[in-house]
Amino acid sequence: MSTPPSSFPRDQAPSAFASILRTLCERTSAECAALVDDQGETVDYWGLAEPFQIRLFAAEFAIVIRSALRKPMLGGIEEVFVRGRRRSVLVRALPDGYSLVLELPRRCATISKRAVLAAVRALSQEAGFEGPLSCRRTPLGAWRSVGVQEEAPHSRRPASIAFGDAQFGLDVIGRVAVAGAEKEHGFRVRLENGQEGTLVREPLGHWYLDEDS
Repeated sequence: MSTPPSSFPRDQAPSAFASILRTLCERTSAECAALVDDQGETVDYWGLAEPFQIRLFAAEFAIVIRSALRKPMLGGIEEVFVRGRRRSVLVRALPDGYSLVLELPRRCATISKRAVLAAVRALSQEAGFEGPLSCRRTPLGAWRSVGVQEEAPHSRRPASIAFGDAQFGLDVIGRVAVAGAEKEHGFRVRLENGQEGTLVREPLGHWYLDEDS
């Protein structure tokens, strides 16, 4: 499922951050996403609501993660997920006091961790963050969202992979079992440039490459 384009005009020219946020919304069915600085100001955004409403929403929930970070009893929390009847929200802490805020469909209970981690890495690289939360390997791996051409429509077996405008053929070395995710399809692959990695197809049809595996 992809997120439809917004019908509201933007109040600022889109930056590279907007493209990253739009990709994140498309891969999670989020209704809007925003990158917020340490003063609660929205650096850039993407979403289906009016820009002012996105900025207001993002500022309110950025306060939540900043408050949580100041509580030692929470043990260095990095992420807050709120599930509600009207909307669900994910707030992710970034270095230097920045945060990523996502508005999700109401009663949403889960979100692709790989999509969030890929967005965090992309935002961190674009912003030049060097803090402990940026671009690091996590227990889920160092995932990057990629485009994949399948051998046949809906075959769920990769034939080639795209990084931006570059496309590479690949060889499937073997299947990989994804722990706790029966509907996901994992493959160990070798690209034609010699790079190896683990490629996973999530239930919504989005693919991710763990480049550090």
